[in-house]
Amino acid sequence: MLYIQGYGGSIFGDYLTVRYAQGGGWGVFRCEYSILELRNPTVEGNDIHCIVSRYHGDVYLKNPTLTTTATQALYLDWGCAVIEGGSITGGSYWARVSNSTVKVKSAALSPNAYATSVNEPLHLAFFKKLTLTVKTGDTPIQGAYCSLIQDHAEDYALIDEIADGGYTDANGQVVLYGLWKVVDEDGNVVYYSDPDNNGPSGTKEKHLLKVVKENYWPSQDKSYYMSQDRSDTVYLIPYETGERAIKFGTFQFPHVERIAEVKKRGFVEKFIPDRAIAYRQDIGGYGRSWRISGYIDVDIWNTKNTMQGLADGTARSFDRGTGESLVDCIMLDPEFAEEVDKYGRLGYTVRLMEQLNP
Repeated sequence: MLYIQGYGGSIFGDYLTVRYAQGGGWGVFRCEYSILELRNPTVEGNDIHCIVSRYHGDVYLKNPTLTTTATQALYLDWGCAVIEGGSITGGSYWARVSNSTVKVKSAALSPNAYATSVNEPLHLAFFKKLTLTVKTGDTPIQGAYCSLIQDHAEDYALIDEIADGGYTDANGQVVLYGLWKVVDEDGNVVYYSDPDNNGPSGTKEKHLLKVVKENYWPSQDKSYYMSQDRSDTVYLIPYETGERAIKFGTFQFPHVERIAEVKKRGFVEKFIPDRAIAYRQDIGGYGRSWRISGYIDVDIWNTKNTMQGLADGTARSFDRGTGESLVDCIMLDPEFAEEVDKYGRLGYTVRLMEQLNP
């Protein structure tokens, strides 16, 4: 058996291939109070463990192929591990995990099981990969900052650094990882992002993407369920293309000065005597709405009448002029200033409310 131990030091390897027979039960690589970083390793054999991390050892495995016919391919005890890509296969369990923090990023685990003892803290989080391409037209945008805002994830993950972000490369691409599920020390799934099931918060746990680049309109209308690896393309519009065209159906709002997205939720409230704070329970959201403010300076009265006619309860597509996907909305009655100002402009405010088919 090949046995490499790090104790208070570091082990680094790239494209290592190790095949071994039955050994002493402690595997090929053992990491204690150390850092073990293996990129693209192939470790095969019938020993009880392939990789061992104990006593605050940190393990980073990039695209590993760990295979054992014995009990476990990976043993973690009072350690920290990040497994990105690749596959881990054991006999009964892919890993023995206790008193540890583990982040699994789009790695294939077969069987997808783990072992832990009672009363031993386990922080185990599974992530899925989101591969993004950011463009303006057909041209890739380099240096756009992309971030995932992960709904309720921080409440359940028990792991730091849940939010993920990064800058696009010369091809306009970046890879982000979104939290899929979290398993607690008893083996219970306490968080998951799945399109078919509500998460622990009582709602489907979406992850919102925000893309920002200097001199481009920002994008914040992509949301994902991270139950699987995904890829997508986001288009940004540069400022210099002219005034941002914001449309409701075929009507373009003139001279928009401000647009704000509003999210409203419903609560049940109950007054409790002799208490300073009432009982409140979140019962759900109303969806998104947008408040748009601007002014009309050409064909004022006909434009005003047209806008009033759009508040007819009919759902129309709302185009925010950023290249993001359209949203079906209805318009509430618009508000107008009482008179034209000294610059010959009539101010207006409208509110659009997201509408879904029943």
